Amino acid sequence: MENVTTRMSGEELDLVDRLAEQHDGSRSDAIRAAIRAGAREKLVRVALEKYQHGEVGMRGTAE
Repeated sequence: MENVTTRMSGEELDLVDRLAEQHDGSRSDAIRAAIRAGAREKLVRVALEKYQHGEVGMRGTAE
């Protein structure tokens, strides 16, 4: 894995810590899980918007 550094607000760190506590994991585990879930959701939304605007067809949306 590659190390990545980012700045986070106190509110964001609180959310990360709460996620870590819920899953008995580390901050790193919580951040990775949140990024995976959020990135997937964002990619689906972008694909659906492109489909709605006629920029891609069904195959492009699925990809």
